[in-house]
Amino acid sequence: GGSNTQIIWGAQIPEALPGIVGGLTINTIAMIEYSTIAGTIGAGGLGYVAVTYGYQRFDHGVMIATILVLVVVVSAIQLVGDALVRHLTPEQTVLRKALA
Repeated sequence: GGSNTQIIWGAQIPEALPGIVGGLTINTIAMIEYSTIAGTIGAGGLGYVAVTYGYQRFDHGVMIATILVLVVVVSAIQLVGDALVRHLTPEQTVLRKALA
């Protein structure tokens, strides 16, 4: 047995941290998606640039550039988030053994 503080910091938080980081990764990507979608209806951002300067002006270069920027940013966030989850997952879990 241990004190409540030892149980929380020694067992519960280390076990919960990979799930929290994974959730933050997914939510960050979702916020980028939502802000891009909102930009298509006039809220600004990359969606606005893609629609106004790319689609409405038939400038395919701008459209491709904004799509590439979004793909690179989302992929980078996903890779970093996945690496953090793998790093934070305790050694004893089945997930860690399956990924090794």
